[in-house]
Amino acid sequence: MVAGRNMLMISDYFEHVPSSRSISLALTYDNESEAREAYDKLGEGGEHKYPFVFQPWGAYYGEVIDKFGVTWMITKPLTIQVQKN
Repeated sequence: MVAGRNMLMISDYFEHVPSSRSISLALTYDNESEAREAYDKLGEGGEHKYPFVFQPWGAYYGEVIDKFGVTWMITKPLTIQVQKN
C-alpha cells in the first residue's frame, strides 16, 4: 500500500509534457520512514527525479516518475511540537 491512510492531492503541471500525462500526484506522510518507503516503491522501474532529502523549507521532499509515467511528489513536513504552559 502506498498511500495508507494519507490524503491524496492532485496538481496540474505547467511545463510541456511529452506524453498525455500532465498531472502530478502528491502524497504527504506524518512518518519519514513511510514516506521513504513510498518514494522507493513508486520509483521501482521508473525514474528518481528529485532525491527524497531534507529541504531548505523544513520538510523532506522528493519526486519520482513511476513505471507508468506518473509523477509522484512525496512530502514529510517538519513537525513542530508546541508546549503549553
